[in-house]
Amino acid sequence: EDVERQHRTYATNSARFNEILNDIQQAKKTVAHMQSTMESMRKHLEHESAEKWFSIDASLHEIVSVLSSYARAQSVSLRVKGEKGIRIHGDEVAFTQMISNIISNAVESFPVHSSGRSDLQRSVIIDMTKDEKCVNIRIQDTGSVPPVRSGTGRELSVPHR
Repeated sequence: EDVERQHRTYATNSARFNEILNDIQQAKKTVAHMQSTMESMRKHLEHESAEKWFSIDASLHEIVSVLSSYARAQSVSLRVKGEKGIRIHGDEVAFTQMISNIISNAVESFPVHSSGRSDLQRSVIIDMTKDEKCVNIRIQDTGSVPPVRSGTGRELSVPHR
């Protein structure tokens, strides 16, 4: 009798234990799904919150500050000119990455002489203007150009809201 009662107790406890394990597994899956959903929402909100009003002039000066030592090492001067106080609504990080890449490409486009020195008159000029509908950013290099290239000016138009 005692053995039979112990077996029933053991079977009942074992079944209950399995139910608890199943509940824990289900809870883990639910938590993982909730975490995944929250992570997706966070990424979405981060992206949206990255879009804000920012000063193009301040961003361009920051980019030039970051790239200036690299440009000097290549004997290239960087200069920002144009209208001041232009603000746009957008992703400042993406804007900075894009413009930095274009300026870096302009710096790298200059030929290096066989002596290892570059043309000392080289410069990259970043000019910005604004009209009713657009902000125009012109990135132009003014140094010597390899004969195979047709020109070095690059233009980027950013819609203005």
